[in-house]
Amino acid sequence: MTRTPLELGLGLALCITGLSHADAFEAKPLTFAATIPMLQDGDSDDEDGSGVYLRLNGGINLMSNASISDIPFQAGMSYGLRDAEISFNAGTDFGVGIGIPLNTNLSLEIMTGLNYNSIDSMSGTFYDGGGSSDFVSGSGHTWQVPAMCNLLWRFDVTDTFNIGIHGGVGFQYSYLWVHSVYGGAVGPWNYDFSGGNTSFRYQGGLDLTWDLGPCTLGGYVRYSASNEVDLEVDFQGSNSINLDSLANLAIGLTFTVTF
Repeated sequence: MTRTPLELGLGLALCITGLSHADAFEAKPLTFAATIPMLQDGDSDDEDGSGVYLRLNGGINLMSNASISDIPFQAGMSYGLRDAEISFNAGTDFGVGIGIPLNTNLSLEIMTGLNYNSIDSMSGTFYDGGGSSDFVSGSGHTWQVPAMCNLLWRFDVTDTFNIGIHGGVGFQYSYLWVHSVYGGAVGPWNYDFSGGNTSFRYQGGLDLTWDLGPCTLGGYVRYSASNEVDLEVDFQGSNSINLDSLANLAIGLTFTVTF
């Protein structure tokens, strides 16, 4: 059967159009499949909750006894000091800071806060050329203001329960106020003194937390210490006293909210 030029032209055009559409349909599934992993990665990042967060801590602070280094009696001083020790009542621990995630499990935290404890009692001996006297009483308080850099490693026990292990170093400002230290045999007298200074501090602890959407709530325990704390005081001819350490055990509640 003989085809006219018009029929041949229309047939060729239909063939070209069909091939063009077939190529388009074959390309679309490849393009759609390539976008699926990107969406999955993005969803995974959101579920990790790996944003910057605010941390608040609050609880009790228990301090070990602090020993004061002996101050020998010498010319120009009214007395010397031997075997002095301060014991503290349970106090308060407060902390606030910002956490910056480094990866899914590890975060850098910049923290500050306040540890406050009142003095329970003092013991020791004052002495001079005429004799010696044991402490009869003593009261006052101490407070510590830290500036710390912590690393927190957190791992998930369940979908909502987490354990965090943290440790850090930094500095603290320590202040001690001693009131009504009384010695009868070498006086009698009633003496007050106070002073403060900055020292190195280290700490480490454990967190147990539960996820509550963008927030977490749980408990913490933390040990911290600052050794060889020299306090600048006017101490009857001596311009400083040295504490062997200020050591703390804090237990309380911790709360974080992710931005």
